[in-house]
Amino acid sequence: MIKNYLKVAWRNVVKRKGFSFINIGGLAVGMAVAMLIGLWIYDELSFNKYFGHYDTIGKVMIHNGEKYTGSSNPMPLAAELASSFRDDLTDVVMSTDPEQHSFSIGENRFLSMGMYMQPQAPEMFTLEMLSGTRKGLDRPNSILLSGTLARKMFGAQEAVGKTVAIDKKADLTVTGVYEDFPDNTEFKNVGFIVPWDLYVSTNDWVRSIEGDWSNNFIEIYVRLRSEDDFKKVSAKIKDLKLAHISKEKAALKPELFIHPMSKWHLHSQFENRVEVTSEGMKFVWFYGIIGAFVLLLACINFMNLSTARSEKSAREVGVRKAIGSLRSQLIFQFFLESFVVVGLAFILCVGLVSVSLSWFNNISGKDIFCLKISTSASLISTSVTAVQTA
Repeated sequence: MIKNYLKVAWRNVVKRKGFSFINIGGLAVGMAVAMLIGLWIYDELSFNKYFGHYDTIGKVMIHNGEKYTGSSNPMPLAAELASSFRDDLTDVVMSTDPEQHSFSIGENRFLSMGMYMQPQAPEMFTLEMLSGTRKGLDRPNSILLSGTLARKMFGAQEAVGKTVAIDKKADLTVTGVYEDFPDNTEFKNVGFIVPWDLYVSTNDWVRSIEGDWSNNFIEIYVRLRSEDDFKKVSAKIKDLKLAHISKEKAALKPELFIHPMSKWHLHSQFENRVEVTSEGMKFVWFYGIIGAFVLLLACINFMNLSTARSEKSAREVGVRKAIGSLRSQLIFQFFLESFVVVGLAFILCVGLVSVSLSWFNNISGKDIFCLKISTSASLISTSVTAVQTA
């Protein structure tokens, strides 16, 4: 029975070529636009979820005065957090911002963005190692390279064990090669990680301010024991700087807090110490509404065309009733025909998205290579629901 219905549905689609082309093409284009926007939104909302401890990683930030909120902190703060809050924090990591450094291997020179970080960082951020070990930063003159930078430096050769010179200051041994960070992560441009102790030992000015609470220049990342502890720990550490700074600076009422990784990308804008909706989040809502509107228009167009065409099926309905077809059978036949059209539109939609993905990545600044199953399923469900009302 179903096989017969499918044959009839397919025959009707082929028979009405012009109508089918407009109906399927219009629905496919609408679905493709909505899917591309959905992929962009998914990429934005899944920012930093690459990291295994995503739910418990935070960045130490500070409200200073009424207008400034930032993440630059003094070096002694990290030691204070590590020693006084062991029950709340499993890891405390000092880090520089990503900066460009030069490397030399013989006569060859390379430039890459990278960071100086403490040895716990690879474990905290769950680096996916291609070779070597996450504990490579325990060695003083060591370096971890991204897969791309390792190939750039050494080609097909094994990088681990090789020696490179950084900024003509020190010779480093490669102790590990990690998988490149995805584009939708905080560290997408980081091509290498070098031990924090090396940063201190090769920069006299850093050693001279190790105990200075007024010099703010480092990032401090922490990992909490529970994802529910951010507010609790923030309340504990908020006045930690007051006892170590001058009265003039204390008058600004500096207040420390831990900002969860889940909020770094779309929820890091503050006004008067209060989190406000960021431009990024506004764009997510804006494009989401556009995508939903385009898909809705495509579904309305599909329903209108199908309704208009249904008048020409009156003779077919009459003949089927005359030979004894039941009402439920007729309904099922038309539903199945609609599903065939939607199915063909979705196949065409996937093809359009695949072809246009490279162009879309260029204009959006993204690096999306595959369709997310959940997004596709959501779009199918939306389309099918719309069709069922036709």
